[in-house]
Amino acid sequence: MPRALGVCCQPGCPHPAHSRGRCHTHATLHDQQRGTRHQRGYGTEHDHIRQHLLNQHTEGTPCIRCGQPMYKATQHLDAGHPDHTPASRGGKANRLEHATCNRSSAGAKTGEATECLDSE
Repeated sequence: MPRALGVCCQPGCPHPAHSRGRCHTHATLHDQQRGTRHQRGYGTEHDHIRQHLLNQHTEGTPCIRCGQPMYKATQHLDAGHPDHTPASRGGKANRLEHATCNRSSAGAKTGEATECLDSE
């Protein structure tokens, strides 16, 4: 049975939430405010670092965040930042992490959470 949709988390918005706790309009506005991945510091240099890490990766190495094995053939792996300093603030990636682990913890630690958990 599908989960019931909540209401958009933006104060005063009565529309149903579709994307990360926001209605379509507020999700689009949030994405525009965040900027592109390149504007946030995840450009060519970050891509090269990730590719180097993938080339050096040994299948089955545990994820530093969850301890589960990582497999580049079947899982999406992100280049992670050990001190939770995003690229937009000068952080340099130096390890691979499950994409879900990286994205669920990085935003929460830096104040750039992907979910609308409180009013912005």
